[in-house]
Amino acid sequence: MTERLIPELQAVLVVDAIGFTSRMEHDPDGCIQAMIEARLKMLRACETEAGQVVDTPGDFILAVFPSVKAALSAARIFTAKDGADDALPFRAAIDIGEVYPVDGKLLGAAINTAARLQELAGQNGIVLSERAYQSLARRERFQFALIGEIPLKNIERPVRAYQLARGARYHAHPLLSTSTQMPVVFVCGFRVIGQSKRARIFAESLSEELVTVLGAIRGLMAIRTPHSTSPEHPGHEISGQIRDGEVLRVTAQLRSVPDGEVLWTGRFDCADTKDFRADEEISRRVVEAIQLTLSDGEWTRLWSEATTTLQAWEHFQQGRVLEASATRDGLLRAKEHFRSAIAADNSFVTAKVALGFCLVDEVRLGLSSDPAQSRAQIALLLDEIETGFPADPYGRALKAFCKSLNGHHAEACEIMHGVVQDCPESPELLSYYAVLLEYDGQLQAAITIYERALRLTRYPPAWIRTNLALARMILGDPSAKSMFELDIRSNPRNVRAHVGMVAAEAQDGRIEAARYWADRLRSLEPDFKADRWRDTVCFSDLSIHRRVAESLRLAGL
Repeated sequence: MTERLIPELQAVLVVDAIGFTSRMEHDPDGCIQAMIEARLKMLRACETEAGQVVDTPGDFILAVFPSVKAALSAARIFTAKDGADDALPFRAAIDIGEVYPVDGKLLGAAINTAARLQELAGQNGIVLSERAYQSLARRERFQFALIGEIPLKNIERPVRAYQLARGARYHAHPLLSTSTQMPVVFVCGFRVIGQSKRARIFAESLSEELVTVLGAIRGLMAIRTPHSTSPEHPGHEISGQIRDGEVLRVTAQLRSVPDGEVLWTGRFDCADTKDFRADEEISRRVVEAIQLTLSDGEWTRLWSEATTTLQAWEHFQQGRVLEASATRDGLLRAKEHFRSAIAADNSFVTAKVALGFCLVDEVRLGLSSDPAQSRAQIALLLDEIETGFPADPYGRALKAFCKSLNGHHAEACEIMHGVVQDCPESPELLSYYAVLLEYDGQLQAAITIYERALRLTRYPPAWIRTNLALARMILGDPSAKSMFELDIRSNPRNVRAHVGMVAAEAQDGRIEAARYWADRLRSLEPDFKADRWRDTVCFSDLSIHRRVAESLRLAGL
């Protein structure tokens, strides 16, 4: 009869070295010595907190403690650097649960969960599961940031995770300040103050127009009314009031629900309520405020300063939704909308720039059927933009990408550096700079810029997060795979995240898993080929392109 295993309730601490494999290739002696010192440091931390190191396979350390408080204290001791450089940086995670001693080893779900969660921690970061967080005595003494509900590999349900925030040596994971979901906006209407019939009619008209205008960005945000979903559901509520006087005074508010935090307020005066352009203009300004606050950040302020017609504005917004798909069909349809916006208002420089970037994406992502023609169209647009709007930051960014497409990577980075110096709070422009740094072979610098961009807005464009994951994957960071999984869960049609998953699984030697993701990628882009994951002209260091392409070929692409 098999002896019944007796579980023990333990707080589980897992720590993992960052970049161990790549460091071993360049400095094996130094890396091994750093790992030995790290194990000794963990042993000392365990002695202090009544813990026990139970396993140390490779660059991985597993320890158990009688409480979460003890595990957290040991983790803080271990990840604190003693004034030295991060010769071998680590990240850590803690869970609590029953573990089973088997043949001198420990098994248990808490170990698996902690091992997955550590991938979410940045350099010197410490992540706690919901169970560990709730078990931590006097946790108000610490500052934690909620990462969110995280789907973890081979774990059935998403795990709510928290990261410890602390001093300057702490590097927050970019998921902390961003969401992988699109924002949910409830349109709750406008309350009329007083008995004015004029105000009541305008309130109804404005609410309907706001829903219509928000429809232009459906796909970037989920639009709801109080009748479709309870506004107590986490999201954001747009509401306001209207007061009649010499003019109609409209006030609007954007607040988060259910906590009620006011994120934005605006005031508008309307003298002629019979002019349909009044509610159109107010609706457009409200939508731009929502984008500024929730998703696009400073980028919205830059392009919203351009005056244009509602028709051109709606075509521009619909083009942006389609462009975000980064698929061949999406880019083709986006170009149609941008051209329609330009046809409606030839002075709408933002639409011209957006059309130029669509053409750039077709070339650099290997989606153009005629790259030479695409380049010629970009050159014509750029000449027109530089002639009429030489200081436009997005026009200057387009020029930088044209330089990159022609192989002038250093010059492209120099131009883009000047742009972000002028617009340091724009997540989109910062991420454009990161892309060009990648192409110039400066991957670590690109990662730093991507992370900065992600912290500038609550719901950053998905492509920024996906590009960050791609850069991390190329450098061998295992957290990239979790980021790809989150992006795909958020948007199952995210082509670039599928490309990353194929390459990441292949690099890990999981060829069957890589082929599974390759099949899913083909369902989105039937003609996708490994060599066309990006145009080779985009890279000053072709070995980066070759490494990813070879991983994709291993999966049959």
